[in-house]
Amino acid sequence: MGLRKELVLYIMTTPKPRPLLRILLIFSLIAINIGCDRVSKSVVRENIAYHEHIQVISDSNLIDRIAFGSVTDFLHIDL
Repeated sequence: MGLRKELVLYIMTTPKPRPLLRILLIFSLIAINIGCDRVSKSVVRENIAYHEHIQVISDSNLIDRIAFGSVTDFLHIDL
C-alpha cells in the first residue's frame, strides 16, 4: 500500500473524539480557572495591602495589589 492510502485508512479507522466529552472538558477547565482566579483574588484582598509587593519565586514573579477590576468581577460570586 502507498503512504497516502495508509494515511487515509488510519484517519478513517481512528476513533473520533466525543463532542459532548470535549465540550464538558472545556467548560470544566474554564470553571476551574475562574474558581482559582476568584479564590486567589479573595486571599490577596484579605492579606495584602495596596501597592505591597510580594516576591513569590523570583524577581519576575511578584504579587501586587492594585485597584483594578478583573474580567470575572461582573459575576459577583462570594466565596
